[in-house]
Amino acid sequence: MDSEEKVFFKSLCKLCISNYQILNSANLVSALISQISRVRGIDVPVIEGILYVEIKNHKRNYAHCFNMYKGQVIDATIYSHALLNKNFEGLFPLYVVGNEPGHIEYSVISEVYLDSQFKFKEDFLNDVICKVNNYKHTEIKRFDEVEDNRKKNLFYYK
Repeated sequence: MDSEEKVFFKSLCKLCISNYQILNSANLVSALISQISRVRGIDVPVIEGILYVEIKNHKRNYAHCFNMYKGQVIDATIYSHALLNKNFEGLFPLYVVGNEPGHIEYSVISEVYLDSQFKFKEDFLNDVICKVNNYKHTEIKRFDEVEDNRKKNLFYYK
């Protein structure tokens, strides 16, 4: 992943986290990232897998949906696990683009093919692409379930 692509994916993750509910939305957000990338001519598949997090010398595993690009992880919903695991919320970053932290590992189980994904309207995808650059320098902060519930639900954009 070159630096321009990395900036784009970080901005896209920030946009998703800032505007859309992430709790229990890993499949939707991953599908959104994949479909936006496809519009831009980049293949970024949706992956069903396992997220391993080392907590006090013990690895916990979570079923998780994320994206892969050139062998690197793009994950805009990892923080949803922090919302569910308050005791360990500091171990979960807000998002992952490229190199994941040393205490986190991803394991691929299977790809979710396009015909099995939630489909977004083309107008919505193009609107999101136009907004991505606005999030390049945006700083996002940790939040709680109440703040997450105030965000838009991606189910309304099919």
